Amino acid sequence: METWKTNLEETKKRYIDWWNHKGIILKSGKTRRAA
Repeated sequence: METWKTNLEETKKRYIDWWNHKGIILKSGKTRRAA
């Protein structure tokens, strides 16, 4: 039963991608406000 491990890795990758995307949005939003 390795399926749950594969799922966990996939979920982690998606979460990290989402988190990085959100971080980029927050940074660009702050930059726009300051400009």
